[in-house]
Amino acid sequence: MKGKRIKAKVVKARAGAQASAQPAASGKPQEKGTAKVIDYGKDNKLPQEIMQAFLASPTARRCWRRLKKFIQADGFADRTAAAMRVNPEQTADDLLPLLSWDTAPGFGFALRIKYTLDGSNREAYYVPFQTVRKLDDGRFLVNPNLGTIAYKAEDDEILDAFDDSPEGIARSLAQEDKEGDPQPGQILYVYEENGAHPYYPEPDAWAAKEDILSDKEIQRADYNAIRKRVKPNAAMAFPYEIDDTTADEDGKTDWDHVEEQVRHLTDEDGEGDMVVFDGLDGNVPQIISMDAMKPTLSMDQKSESIRKRICIAFGVHPALIGLDTAGQLGNTQQLLNLIQLMQQDVLDAQGAIQRTFKRLWPAFDWTLTSLNLIKAMPEQAWQALTEEERRDFLGRPKLDTEQTSEGQKTLNALNSLSPLVANKVLESMTTNQILALVGLPEVEGGDQTTAKKEETEQATALAKLKKWAAKLKV
Repeated sequence: MKGKRIKAKVVKARAGAQASAQPAASGKPQEKGTAKVIDYGKDNKLPQEIMQAFLASPTARRCWRRLKKFIQADGFADRTAAAMRVNPEQTADDLLPLLSWDTAPGFGFALRIKYTLDGSNREAYYVPFQTVRKLDDGRFLVNPNLGTIAYKAEDDEILDAFDDSPEGIARSLAQEDKEGDPQPGQILYVYEENGAHPYYPEPDAWAAKEDILSDKEIQRADYNAIRKRVKPNAAMAFPYEIDDTTADEDGKTDWDHVEEQVRHLTDEDGEGDMVVFDGLDGNVPQIISMDAMKPTLSMDQKSESIRKRICIAFGVHPALIGLDTAGQLGNTQQLLNLIQLMQQDVLDAQGAIQRTFKRLWPAFDWTLTSLNLIKAMPEQAWQALTEEERRDFLGRPKLDTEQTSEGQKTLNALNSLSPLVANKVLESMTTNQILALVGLPEVEGGDQTTAKKEETEQATALAKLKKWAAKLKV
């Protein structure tokens, strides 16, 4: 039995795994004088590894952004505090999204603190959390390329830990950076310390590392299956041997003729692919169809399970990142409960930001808001709600459907009349009836018709005129 592929593209299989996308070992700093760097995970690259994995996973990235949105909420409640400049370029509300982003996945945040010359005020600058490492003498190493192949030791900065005592401020003001510029600043490093991770935080979601990496690989596999197609698409079986050696007067073998005919069964764009087998049992040629998408579709159920486990690891309900799950979308009370639960879950992260700002600028109120319900609702969920469900979600009273329907009928009838007749009809209606037509609330004294109201006003005016005229006669 022979088997040949028609219109096939043959690519040699590459042995071995692809080069790792993780940072190279050159990104590890060495000892700094007598102080040593406290490694952050294996090869001192754990935060970079975690961030890259989270961002490469569609589900993890969405969970990260959703948590960040809940932490940041609508900013600081006190708008005076929110508008205060924490450095020459940024207000408190400008700095908040950056801190919320680093805090959301379970890391923490870092700030570079500088002081005014008299030491009476401070400035705070955002430092990406993954670019900071601790030294065993209490200081910090900062390098924007830490843990990456672009790392260079000459870019290292060694900074003191935050100390706003008079001595700490004086020491900071007296320091110079490597270029001789004054006051490189101090590092305020904020995270949740615990017995399992005494030096650096490790996000809880990283316990689902395999699921997060699988989420990325499933996406890549789906893309490759669709782009390259799973080949062949079909097989054609012949019940006899096909001569591929003896040529006819045109210089073609039987196999050449078969190949020419089979080509007509593939599409013009060359996407179709077929394998031909000969010498098989049977009486007539057969075309055996192959489902090219079956391997891809078979992963759908597994993909859903992986996405849910990632959501659990992040503490984000699948419905809050737009994963349509039966019984979750369209149920306003359940959605409201999920949002309120999420608002409670981010209180610790919000509290860390609030306490930090209070420590730096104690004169202000740094209370963070809770995320507006509409902003908290996933777009897919909001679109799935009816108008009545949206009003219920926002705590607004239900619309009087019957009254609204009758009012619309009246408006339609008025629009069909001439202006003169329509005005006469409106004169026969009370003020509150007219207001109801356009959805406005009733007013006090609005139970009279326009004509009756004008008649009453005219009678009142006439009575006053008669009373005034009687006084003139006297």
